[in-house]
Amino acid sequence: RLIESNLLRIPLPVFYFASDEEGLLSVVDGLQRLSAIRDFMDNKYPLSDLEYLSDSCNGRFYSKEPALDRKFYRRIQNTQIGINIIDASSPADVKYDVFRRLNTGGKPLNTQELRNCLASKELRKALQEMAHSRAFADATEGSVSDSRMNAQELALRFLLFRNFLGPDASLKGLDKYSGDMEHDLNDFTDKVSKNKKLDLSDEVEAFIRAMRNARYLFGKHAFRKVDSYTSANSRKSIINKALFVSWSVLLSYYDHECMKEKVAPLALLMPLGSALSEDQDFFALMSFGTNGWKNIYVAFEEAEKICGNFLPAECTINRNA
Repeated sequence: RLIESNLLRIPLPVFYFASDEEGLLSVVDGLQRLSAIRDFMDNKYPLSDLEYLSDSCNGRFYSKEPALDRKFYRRIQNTQIGINIIDASSPADVKYDVFRRLNTGGKPLNTQELRNCLASKELRKALQEMAHSRAFADATEGSVSDSRMNAQELALRFLLFRNFLGPDASLKGLDKYSGDMEHDLNDFTDKVSKNKKLDLSDEVEAFIRAMRNARYLFGKHAFRKVDSYTSANSRKSIINKALFVSWSVLLSYYDHECMKEKVAPLALLMPLGSALSEDQDFFALMSFGTNGWKNIYVAFEEAEKICGNFLPAECTINRNA
């Protein structure tokens, strides 16, 4: 029907592109339409189920036999495409807001899917590698699906807060967190994507290390709320995003082989369970509004305290070492 609209000279809805600082354009709205037109012009499918031109164009390809009549062929070539371009200097939140407002199709994209459309190839590759890793599946018991990029959003949160804490894992870096998770994830995606020379391989390695440490130290209860009665075989709760961010980031600073040599399996399960059971404020902050600044800070503060009490300092890693 889209191609038929072209053949009938019905104007196409405007397309929206986003430009990066090098002038490379990404499609913000209209990718399916552009792909359909391109595929038809590449003779990948014949026209079918036309409403007005069925007698003259049904079953016809663009240029291979049976091909469109010349007049229809020329109409395709002469189709005008209107484009609006979102400038590279626009704030990240503006780009995502424009995309969100335009994204009114049959299945609207979630926030991480929107970010993926405007992220650099390097960032997309890193997030996919992290979210689809065996270590992440083991640590989360395969409970975080990536069909709508939920797993990749967790990986992006890891990168964001690793960036905040820096090489020394200093909680002072949390002052950079605005308390608005969506804004900071958007802004971080935009900044990382502008750095065309950025190598995220060390961060991917750190994520894998963190997942292995979490599985070793918490078993199937990694990144989940537990209590003082939780055991290795207890029923597990759902993944808690505040606990995921704090524990994944802090455990990324510990060498996994050293951990296995010097620390017993499930060593942190009871300490976290006791902390959540005995501190009602901590439990409440891990239960409601978990993206808030105080919620995130307390999650890191408690995790750092437990790490300091139960994990050997000689197993720590400085990522600039």
